[in-house]
Amino acid sequence: MQQIYLIFISLLFLCPIFSWEYKSSYHFGYDNNVLKSSESEDILFSRYISNQKSLSRKFQFFERSTKFNLSIKKNYFLDYDDKSNYSLSFKLKQPLGDYRFLDFSYSYINDIYLREYVDVDQGILDNIYEGTGCDFDFSKYSLGYEKPIKNKKSKLNYYYLYQTQFYNPYFTEFDLEINGFKVKYSNKNKLNKYNFSIIFFDAKNITKNDSTISTDYMDRGYTELNYFINYESKLFANKIGLSFNSNSRKYSSNIIQDQLHFHRTHIDYQISAWFTLLHDNENRSKFLLKYRKRLTSSEYSWVDNLKTFDKIIFEYIIYLKKREF
Repeated sequence: MQQIYLIFISLLFLCPIFSWEYKSSYHFGYDNNVLKSSESEDILFSRYISNQKSLSRKFQFFERSTKFNLSIKKNYFLDYDDKSNYSLSFKLKQPLGDYRFLDFSYSYINDIYLREYVDVDQGILDNIYEGTGCDFDFSKYSLGYEKPIKNKKSKLNYYYLYQTQFYNPYFTEFDLEINGFKVKYSNKNKLNKYNFSIIFFDAKNITKNDSTISTDYMDRGYTELNYFINYESKLFANKIGLSFNSNSRKYSSNIIQDQLHFHRTHIDYQISAWFTLLHDNENRSKFLLKYRKRLTSSEYSWVDNLKTFDKIIFEYIIYLKKREF
């Protein structure tokens, strides 16, 4: 984390200390299945409050106006505090001329809590050990190229993606490095805008066959194909929108003893709908409803039951007036 803060501080010093744009939003939500539990388990809900703050500005680089954005978000889960965490991100977008752009983004989410598990290695060492909370840190890097198609309102984006999931010390057998490629098409007019994207991920279990007991018979690597469709339309001064996201994942484990991942696949889809209300020229709010369903297929029924779930999230978002300084 210290390296990340040094990067941010260095970028701030490279830019003048004026003409920053500040944005802030508050998210009030309800998650009816906060731990993604199956029907056979106790399903826990939680209310949550999130606050997101961002700084952005433009500065001259190679005689072109480069965009810089820094964002920090803190999530508070009122009924299940283990899920509380924070995230931070920054993005650079460099114009190349003729409506073409290069962009780089980085984001980091700390302590994404899953649930309590029993770690095999720790259990061997301590016979009174009962379980430990399992969580991981998630880092995402993206390098993209954007070009117009026919006109500047229709465009195509290409991305190389690199991600890591590093777990807490008891669960390093799940650590992943993920490479991905994304293609996105988007278009808009005065009333509507929409986009469609396809993403392919290849995740490698980097701690497979290390010195721990559990990694000798476990491989969490996978390949995944993701489809995403997003549509938004103006309704008088307001907006309505709908999106659909589908992930098809196939785990790569060929270890028969690895019942959790052996010949396991799932389809995970999410449908979102929202209504954005403009209160005046600056302030607005949004009502957001999400439904998510995962259908798991495995040679073992207990895996099907454990990893299949659905959940509903309702969120109300308040966007505060932009400020410049």
